[in-house]
Amino acid sequence: MKKGRRSNGEGSVYEFIQKIKKDNSNLEICETCKNCNNKNLCNNREDCKKLCDKCKQCINCLKYCDRYYIYERSVSQATKKDGTRTTPKYAKKKKDAAKNNLDTINKINNDAIVDKSKITLYDIAKSIVEDRHDKNITTDNSYIANLAKLNRLGQHEFMNKPAQEVTDNDIHKYLKYITSYSDSVIGKDYGLLNATFIKAVRKKILILNPLDDKDEFRRPKSKCKTEKVKAFTISEQKKFIESIKKETSNKYKLAWLLMLNLGLRPGEVYAIDINNINFAENKIYIKNTLTHDKNGKTILGDTTKTYSGDRIIDLNNDAKLIIKELLAQRKENKYNLLFWDNNFISISASNSAFKRFCKKNNIGSGWNETQYVLRHTYATRKIESGMPAEVLKCLLGHKDIEVTLNTYFDAFAEYKNKYNAKSENYLNELGLNYSKLDQDKIISIELNKLKQSVSNTCLDDLDKKVLYEVLDKIKNKYNLFQEKTS
Repeated sequence: MKKGRRSNGEGSVYEFIQKIKKDNSNLEICETCKNCNNKNLCNNREDCKKLCDKCKQCINCLKYCDRYYIYERSVSQATKKDGTRTTPKYAKKKKDAAKNNLDTINKINNDAIVDKSKITLYDIAKSIVEDRHDKNITTDNSYIANLAKLNRLGQHEFMNKPAQEVTDNDIHKYLKYITSYSDSVIGKDYGLLNATFIKAVRKKILILNPLDDKDEFRRPKSKCKTEKVKAFTISEQKKFIESIKKETSNKYKLAWLLMLNLGLRPGEVYAIDINNINFAENKIYIKNTLTHDKNGKTILGDTTKTYSGDRIIDLNNDAKLIIKELLAQRKENKYNLLFWDNNFISISASNSAFKRFCKKNNIGSGWNETQYVLRHTYATRKIESGMPAEVLKCLLGHKDIEVTLNTYFDAFAEYKNKYNAKSENYLNELGLNYSKLDQDKIISIELNKLKQSVSNTCLDDLDKKVLYEVLDKIKNKYNLFQEKTS
């Protein structure tokens, strides 16, 4: 039962009766229905239009009905520029519905209402990236990285089609294509695409997220050969230290040595606050890193690269010596940074200088080395010394143990082989290797244990002698070598 008005085809406000079915079917029936003979229609009352004439005229039913809770509601709709109607908006009062209708018409005139059937996946992905940055969920540096993901996704045709027109074949084609990327890039781009589909479903643009089907649309694996983490060998590390000690005018040398001694990332080294150095406790607090704003300008970040990057590291003697030398020559700056050159130190310039240094001194891979090799070398030496992965994770500031284990897989594997060999030699010394142990030797070992136990007892010497003689007789029985007793 509807009534209302329409304004020049632009919008309309009308009233209708909302019915909510009652659970209790044993309620008393009203007098009008009780005296009605048209039972076929009334026994299937699902819509006001299907009510018989008596029910339509029944005033009591607006206040009371045996089957439904009945309410009068107002609803508004407007006509969009393409001729289609907007989704109805409901209100309890007619004046509220009229206000909703006016708001909707204003949005249509200002192009603020978008047809869901025309929204593209790229539009949704972009809104996610911008929203995360606007709400400070992602930093400026992460925003730049997210824009790079968005740019890679935007290069594919299906991202610029209306989301409702994207086919399974479009997604398969894309997932096959990105196998040419590294696993790291695949993980980032797939993650943004998944977030895009999730939002499309939440906004009712799509019915379901195709990536929920992990059998058909699971994240692909890279065809690229994974490059192993490169660390200096012991001889290369010695050569690096000897060569860097000869440098007198290299402004990056002390920063490189800190990376090597403390395992810091380049951005963390160049963001060290002198107030975070504690010589009394031999500690350094890593709380910041150099990063970039959304325009690509270097800035001092409020946090480290990850939340777990905020950490405390013990200072060894070399690190203390290096920091004291830096303090003696540092330039004053408003950020109280240990490193300052009339501005923030450029990480890329530092890296280029490192490449030139390695090439000049024939260290490692020369020009192909990056200053990150110093952090990897620090970690590798720690593993070789027997440091557990859990401890190394904390020192490196990794967010979880999997990052540490995966990054330094080869180093941990070599460490495992080294200590497996030590363990085998230890078992050999104890005579516990099954392949080298015969039955006679087992008996001999057991008898020797008994003799040792006898010698450790509080028995007098005579009783001990009697027991030794019994054990020797047992040895002779098995034709074992007669050993002298103590």
